[in-house]
Amino acid sequence: MQIQSRFCSHRLAALLISLTFWSGLPGPVHAQEELRIATSYKLMTLDPHYANLNENTSLLSHIYERLVYQDDRLDLKPGLAVSWRAVSDRQWEFKLRENVRFHDGSPLTADDVVYTIERIR
Repeated sequence: MQIQSRFCSHRLAALLISLTFWSGLPGPVHAQEELRIATSYKLMTLDPHYANLNENTSLLSHIYERLVYQDDRLDLKPGLAVSWRAVSDRQWEFKLRENVRFHDGSPLTADDVVYTIERIR
């Protein structure tokens, strides 16, 4: 599972490098209104809370960002949260990264995080 995810990340990085190089070539530039992604996986959904399967999570990791990530050694690393601490046995406090925006330009707030966690439950 980890190898496939790493392989997909390398493929995406190569694609982005290719697109960056290609976009620097002279010629007309045409704005695109859509992004198409090809995958050999059979995707069940683009909803990250619906199906926690490798087929979905490998692609969705390029679309959605997490509060906290795990590295190759399963150590916790900052994502949208720059720090976190246990306030009690049942409560955690997360400090969010500043200047994070959604695709429409609206800022990420603590209310968005609370909504997402409540949605999962």
